[in-house]
Amino acid sequence: MSHGIRLSTSFAKRPAEDRIREIRDFWNQLRVCEELGATTWDVLEPLERTVTEAFDKSPPDLKRADAATAEAFSRIAGINPF
Repeated sequence: MSHGIRLSTSFAKRPAEDRIREIRDFWNQLRVCEELGATTWDVLEPLERTVTEAFDKSPPDLKRADAATAEAFSRIAGINPF
């Protein structure tokens, strides 16, 4: 049994509402975390703003929100391909 965050290979195929909810949940949970791994809020806040702006578009820009969230996840994990 694995613990922690699971990334689904079918994430991009999920309904938009589910993807938006999952991304929002990620950021909401991150806001209450005391430990940000290998990064700081100085790095994460611009990515969070990018997600907010992507969701404010009509229709929401899920690719942009996904990309910013993936970058945040990578920076927290200490993987810095960006």
